[in-house]
Amino acid sequence: MWKREKMWMIKPPTEHPKESKYRPVLESLVPRDPMSRFNLKRGSPKDEFPNLDRNHTVMGQILNLHMYTRQFNRATESGVIFDDIIRPGLEDPEQLGEDLPGKLYSIDELSHENEGRSVVMDSPPLSLIKIGVARDWPDSRALWLSTDGTLAIWVNMEDHLKLVSYRSDACLQEALKSICVNVLKMETLYKKLRHPFIWKPHLGWVVSSPAEVGTGLKASVTVRLLHVAENKRLDDILDRLRLQMEATVELTQLVVDGVKLLIRMEKRLENNGGIDDLVPTQK
Repeated sequence: MWKREKMWMIKPPTEHPKESKYRPVLESLVPRDPMSRFNLKRGSPKDEFPNLDRNHTVMGQILNLHMYTRQFNRATESGVIFDDIIRPGLEDPEQLGEDLPGKLYSIDELSHENEGRSVVMDSPPLSLIKIGVARDWPDSRALWLSTDGTLAIWVNMEDHLKLVSYRSDACLQEALKSICVNVLKMETLYKKLRHPFIWKPHLGWVVSSPAEVGTGLKASVTVRLLHVAENKRLDDILDRLRLQMEATVELTQLVVDGVKLLIRMEKRLENNGGIDDLVPTQK
């Protein structure tokens, strides 16, 4: 006996009158693919993928063919394609490699590795956490350290970039020179990338801390003064040596002169001599 099987037919969706009426209007509101407006003459992603063999930028270390292929046919409404975004890294492939020899460390690497570095990684102070500077810590933070360990560049800490020069010979002139030379190198780099440092005629260099707006410079010296520290006139001496100058060169020279004077006092007291004639007059 033959058994008849039922054939189930898939019915097309029911169209409602209003849906048919307003469908063209709704479809017109959907934005067109921006790439459809451009008549670009390009090959395949594999053919257009740039040569990154001698590219020492961060982009050159991250970008691969898979990532490039995913972004190849995408564009913004204003006509920016992925090739436009990576062009700065292709035009300047060896900026940091030759001029600034060193290594970039993530915050995680600084917390777990110990290579005899003089730089200590501290967590953000509570004051920075309250005002949002330490938001999303420690993402997007890093430290670049020169090969000889004399220059450190903090990335996205209190400011986007913070250069610190370390010296053990108390030569502030050389420390200042190192900062100035490398700031100029980085300024040239970021101007090429169309991200120049912020400078205003009435403010000077604009940084996160209002106390450092202007020169954006802070100088500090650490010395061991065993005998001066025990002298009863220490507070008076330090008060008279206060640093209040606006010109960068004069400020640096004042720090140098003050440190030299404190060292002379230390040697006098070490030989049981007096220091009254060395105490500066009240300013």
